[in-house]
Amino acid sequence: MPTVARKFLALLLAILAVLAAGVGLGARTADQLINTPEPLQRILGPLATHDQLREILPQVLSTQLTTQITESIPVPIPSALSGILEQAIATSSSALLGDATFATAWGTTIENTRRDYIEELATAKAENTHQATIKLDLAPLLSSAYGTLYSSLGGSMLGALLPATISMPQVLVDTNWPDEQTLSAPDANRWLGLAGAWGWFIVAAGVLTMAAIFVAPRGFRGKTLIALGGSAVVLGAVVIYFAAKLSGIQPQESELTDLLITQLAQGVRGEVQSISNTLIIGGVVVFLAGLGTWLWRRENQVLDTAAATPVAN
Repeated sequence: MPTVARKFLALLLAILAVLAAGVGLGARTADQLINTPEPLQRILGPLATHDQLREILPQVLSTQLTTQITESIPVPIPSALSGILEQAIATSSSALLGDATFATAWGTTIENTRRDYIEELATAKAENTHQATIKLDLAPLLSSAYGTLYSSLGGSMLGALLPATISMPQVLVDTNWPDEQTLSAPDANRWLGLAGAWGWFIVAAGVLTMAAIFVAPRGFRGKTLIALGGSAVVLGAVVIYFAAKLSGIQPQESELTDLLITQLAQGVRGEVQSISNTLIIGGVVVFLAGLGTWLWRRENQVLDTAAATPVAN
């Protein structure tokens, strides 16, 4: 194969290796975000101690819990006790945030939210719709709040009217995010289709890298590594650009969804940022290795040329 063709093929393989690595890292991140509990717990878990959530959540739980109790108990609450019940519900909803069960209930809420989003994506794929949004499932929090309420009313006339437990259906708060412009359901499903094969992309990146180095002429391998590292840095910068687009979140109807979306967007940006960090750091290392190889080869060529030059008498 002509030297020029080998150089061109080496550069092409190097660029393809970087693209395969980028797709593999993105697919792995998507797989972990959607199919494993830990990333979403890491993103939304800190809200359990967030001051703004502790201001917003009691009112939301109080309203929803009142609705669920009214619909679930077999005997209507006498009007004389309804005001006391409302006050007790408000108190128990606030007290829940300081209860030991809150952290567990919040973790279950996050996990239920993740599973619901997976079902949303499956439904969107089956029905060919373009939007699947994350919906916060309040049922675990409401169940814990009801347990706190029932314990606080133990032995009272009002407590005697309430069952020990009530069947709590899904109570979903739609965040309306991600929208079609941020991440449409078809795009999300395509990423999930790639997600399971992320390991193969990483392997392909390694194979393509070795092929690029093997194909490159001996004196061109340093430049091939420079191209490989430079391409990784450029791709990392592109990833940063697209991650920044997640910051364009429109204000929502409620403070709760506003807080959730802000936290989700920041968390997803953090996950995407880790991809760009990997690409940029790895790219810089490979670039420097290639630069060192190229300079070393160049210096040796100069020394070899000098040694081969006859010394005039």
